[in-house]
Amino acid sequence: MSKDQVVVRELHLDWQVDFTRQVVAGFVLLTVECVQEGQDLILDTRDLVIKSVQDSVSSRDLTHTLGEAHPNFGAPLSVTLPEPGKKTTSINSACPVQILY
Repeated sequence: MSKDQVVVRELHLDWQVDFTRQVVAGFVLLTVECVQEGQDLILDTRDLVIKSVQDSVSSRDLTHTLGEAHPNFGAPLSVTLPEPGKKTTSINSACPVQILY
């Protein structure tokens, strides 16, 4: 996949930081646009426990996989975006994705 096929248009972070335990919990809400249909959103992660990945409008779970960690780059999180006919928003090809960790 080329970086030009899925574009992140908006990003919202909601974190709870526990400095004593050195833990960050929360979620990220991404609004992504599929320039080419049928593409997965691939994000880089490091030391995250992913609790869920959802379409934030419908609250439907999205299929996702967390790949093997690389010492320099982290682990890829691949999210299967909804098919064109199953999108919950009519704004271009925007898809709101919420990742809870």
